[in-house]
Amino acid sequence: MTRYFLVKNQKIVQFFAKLNKEDKLLDYYMRLIIQTFILAILSVNLAMAKVTTWYPEMKNLISQALSSQDKEDLVQTIDFHKAILKRQPNNLYSINSIAEIYGKLGQYNNQVLWAMKAIAIDGNDDLAYVNYGNGLLGLGKITEAENAYDRALKIDANSSKAIYSLGLIADQKNDYLTAIDFYKKSLELDPFFENSYFKLAIDYANLQKYDEAIGILNLLLNLNPHANNAKRMLADFEQKKMLRVAR
Repeated sequence: MTRYFLVKNQKIVQFFAKLNKEDKLLDYYMRLIIQTFILAILSVNLAMAKVTTWYPEMKNLISQALSSQDKEDLVQTIDFHKAILKRQPNNLYSINSIAEIYGKLGQYNNQVLWAMKAIAIDGNDDLAYVNYGNGLLGLGKITEAENAYDRALKIDANSSKAIYSLGLIADQKNDYLTAIDFYKKSLELDPFFENSYFKLAIDYANLQKYDEAIGILNLLLNLNPHANNAKRMLADFEQKKMLRVAR
């Protein structure tokens, strides 16, 4: 109702201004100021009421999603993100998270579908294109995946995940030297991106450069001493190095 009278009085102010009716103009102008003030107060109160109601619940859901992800309970993490989306349907963080998790689960069709949802909301979201490309890559659509990564890099030239993903394509082509360059660049942009350490170590091992592979894994373990996969891989590469030296 307040909004209706506000619009109405704006038109009346404009009308009396054209007629040079200063007394009427002043009266309606003051009414317009008062109603603008009332509308602003009402809008703020409504917004605050919504935030006050949602904030504890949303905070709890996000916390649960992060906790279940740390525990590698990926299915439950998806459930928490979907609960968030029931309250905030356009939450890109949750949509991208779901897409990425479906990729980890090997459900590439679902990864593509959720990435497309993110792109539909924001066509300039680089992570959405990375997820889209990863899903396509999982489905064996290498050229389309590469186009998606290129699109991500046009949006953000420093997207470490897009650069990392180009390394995955190089790996599929057995071009380990090119892949290594991509993984190194990815780590320059994000030194905490663990996937790049793993892939870099594996490719050095593929080239039988075990010293380099071991060095990369030690860097990762300094960063994250609880990376059990890195510990197992390190033991494996040290054994292969010893066998190679013994020959």
